[in-house]
Amino acid sequence: MRTIVAELAEFERDLIRSSPAWLGQETSNSGARWGQRRADKKAKRVLGMHANGLSYRLIARNVALSKNTVMESGGRAGTRK
Repeated sequence: MRTIVAELAEFERDLIRSSPAWLGQETSNSGARWGQRRADKKAKRVLGMHANGLSYRLIARNVALSKNTVMESGGRAGTRK
């Protein structure tokens, strides 16, 4: 019985080790990204609101992000120009 459980555990470990490798290859071949931050998607809107004089707190409430995320996204988007 122990032998069967040990073999099953080893099989699962091998599956876990190998799955990220083939997932990474699939996405890199297709040009897909693993994920995009919500803040990056809303960066133009955040910059526009900030240019209109809204505070980071008000912007965060309007776009459903945290104040710190809004501050970071504004900095990242501002350096891309």
